[in-house]
Amino acid sequence: MKFTNSFGRHTQPLNIRSNLPNELHAPFCDALSRAAQAVTSESISAKNLASAWWDLLATPPATEGEAIDQFRKALHAAGEDKAGLSGAFDYRSQLIANQVHPHLCGESFLDWGCGDGMAAQLLSGQATLLDISDWRTAALDCQFVKYNEKEFPTELGERSFDTVLALTVLHHSKSPGTCLNHISRAANRRIVVIESVPELEHPAFNTGISPQLVDFARFEYCGFVDWLYNRVFHDDIQVTYNFLPTDSWEQMFNSAGFELTEAMPLGIDQPVAPEWHSLLIFDRR
Repeated sequence: MKFTNSFGRHTQPLNIRSNLPNELHAPFCDALSRAAQAVTSESISAKNLASAWWDLLATPPATEGEAIDQFRKALHAAGEDKAGLSGAFDYRSQLIANQVHPHLCGESFLDWGCGDGMAAQLLSGQATLLDISDWRTAALDCQFVKYNEKEFPTELGERSFDTVLALTVLHHSKSPGTCLNHISRAANRRIVVIESVPELEHPAFNTGISPQLVDFARFEYCGFVDWLYNRVFHDDIQVTYNFLPTDSWEQMFNSAGFELTEAMPLGIDQPVAPEWHSLLIFDRR
């Protein structure tokens, strides 16, 4: 299964075993181990689950639907199910809230691409939430705005929020440039971004592998982990694989009138979604 993102880059998240040499399989095995440990209660179950997932990739199913079903069956065989993932999701929300909280400015903020809304709820009960669908899992006392990805939501108003959060959101957009411009229009002072970036560091990349192949592996790593978290652990989350390195996002925000004032590599910080993340602070010029 091949996907083409908005930037013209191809990714095949389920074909990593055939598309990459054995020397570059280790980062993907490590990712499966981290995710399995995050969603299972016993170490032996986690080890078996990671192994089962890796075996499934030896001969990937013909369709994405079949792949999702088989990955979930392996999860169930390990004694877990999707309903049991709530603890891992709660930990992720609290982690994100802790990372973001020191960088909020002003009194009003918007969580653009809020997902279940829990990170924003942990930050403030007065946030405005926005997403393409309503995935809120609780009755949150926050305004919710539905976004169609094409038009700026006029009910928000121009420059009406002191801080706008875009937390692992941009790479999900069908048109990241449009989404970024809309975010910029809503933000009065600051945009706080956490992005999955193709900048993974791993010992496997320091063994004489060509830089071009390492670059390819980093993008495939982003795509595979994003697929696992959003398609196996969740239902119907849009994945478009629109990953860019930090400097490319900086250029795009600069064009929208914002300056990068702080960049912090977070590394693999979320066990249930072991992507390589960066925290980026953009302030209006």
